[in-house]
Amino acid sequence: MAQSDEITDDSQQIIQTDSSSTGSFESVTVDPGASSDVSLQFRQSLVGRTVSVQPLDGGVLPMGSSAIGEDGKLSFSLQVSDQPGVHRVVVVDRNGDDDSPHVFERQPIGDLGKSD
Repeated sequence: MAQSDEITDDSQQIIQTDSSSTGSFESVTVDPGASSDVSLQFRQSLVGRTVSVQPLDGGVLPMGSSAIGEDGKLSFSLQVSDQPGVHRVVVVDRNGDDDSPHVFERQPIGDLGKSD
């Protein structure tokens, strides 16, 4: 599971950095149609592991699968839809064994339509 995340907006402003012992992170609020870059940090034993990145609630991911990098990071972009609501992403290890869960991460990316 991911140990930390960093989410940036279109202008590369950091909108969240968080750590987690469960692989779940706090939601962030973004504008409808906005794109965000996400970087997840995994433990070193998962370096090179190929995973699938899937949107659960809509939105567009330009990639479907990728490998966890030599630095333990998995990076991807998500463009949320123009509809208000939560846009979550799941990172799935299709080759998981008993020691590594099939679902590494349930990452809420955008919680649209909320005002501060």
